[in-house]
Amino acid sequence: SELNFSSIKIEWGSNLDSLQPNQDVAVKIHRSTINDIAVHPQGDKVYSVAQDGLLKIHSLPETKQTRSFNVGSLALSSICLTQNPNQVILGSWDNNIYLYSIDYGKVQQKIPAHDESVSCLCYDPDVSLLTSGSWDSSVKIWTLRNSGIDSAPTYDFYDPDTDVISIDTQLQRGLCAAGCIDGKVYLFDTRSHRCVHTFSAHTQSLNGISMTPCGKRLVTCSNDGYAKVFEIGGGLVESFNIGIPLRSLTTDGSNLVLGDSEGNVYLFHLQQNATESVWSYNVHGSAISALSIAQNGVMLLSGAEDGSLCVFQQKQNVEKMNSFNSFRSSVESDDGSFKVRTTSINPKKGSSDTDVNSFQSRRSSLPGRRTTSVSQQPKSLNTQSDSNGGWGDVESSPTPQSRSSSRQSTDPNTRIVAVHKVSAWDPQ
Repeated sequence: SELNFSSIKIEWGSNLDSLQPNQDVAVKIHRSTINDIAVHPQGDKVYSVAQDGLLKIHSLPETKQTRSFNVGSLALSSICLTQNPNQVILGSWDNNIYLYSIDYGKVQQKIPAHDESVSCLCYDPDVSLLTSGSWDSSVKIWTLRNSGIDSAPTYDFYDPDTDVISIDTQLQRGLCAAGCIDGKVYLFDTRSHRCVHTFSAHTQSLNGISMTPCGKRLVTCSNDGYAKVFEIGGGLVESFNIGIPLRSLTTDGSNLVLGDSEGNVYLFHLQQNATESVWSYNVHGSAISALSIAQNGVMLLSGAEDGSLCVFQQKQNVEKMNSFNSFRSSVESDDGSFKVRTTSINPKKGSSDTDVNSFQSRRSSLPGRRTTSVSQQPKSLNTQSDSNGGWGDVESSPTPQSRSSSRQSTDPNTRIVAVHKVSAWDPQ
């Protein structure tokens, strides 16, 4: 049967406010950077693609990897689920788009889509249109039919001057937004088949872009350390200065989740006078390269450059399942066999008893509301493998650390999130 999901974004409400990471482990599931994550509409499966060229599927209830596929010869940049539960669409650095069969574990269709790497994909199931962005500075829109993807694009746009890094679409409204490596935003209208707006949003690479459900605003993030909200025509509404390069975002128009280059994940409310983050966690040992949220907002997943994955759930679910404490991941060895390994987290070697006790205290009590301040250098933890076999030269991510708004930092290097309000926020 077909998957029941829509390209129309569903607001998450207050569900995200009570999310927290499964406390002990950010699990290494890929050998290199996770480029994209997709969550099954039922919330029981996670699909991930990475620079190791692998597509992996993990079962959350069973807390284990269920499938792993080697697709193409180069890195996979992006993944989109379709209405067919046995098909996914993949973008690759080999310039191709793949329609891939999960059942048969093989490529059903290969589309030579661009002259350079496919950097991003976005699928609108309501209109069966797939949008691709590329380092060749183009954006193309393809029609997906029961027989496969049309070999020629339905629409193509060559207006950008530089690499397209991120895209988002509301093609039921005829809108497509692209963010580029030079910090510019391009807005395309498929009804007129032209670029209707372009403006400079950031001073550095624009790594994430998303349209709000109303279709009237754009949310962006960049290496310049800013997340911004714009009117669809380019007028600035709101600006968040995190002070650390921002690598990824996801939003429902009322909530904004950001991931930065130091492994921090933040939640902000996009509304009038909301000048503080609801919470922030340090969940990985490297940059947050991908974020994905289940449609109802009860689960958040973050992927990182070190190949690790972290699951955020509501507090009662974390306590009930403790899902990833014993998560096992299959890793191919050089001879093609699989070795099952587990990862455990220990305090930093050589730390004092006081540091260890403080670490245990943070793990056992995570407050519900976090601060807007972000430490210059989050405390890192070394990883040791268990007796069943370690990761070898592969390190897992440090234990998530929260930041409490009740503690005022005395560190002169502490960064404070500055929010610049330009006009009243109206999500409608």
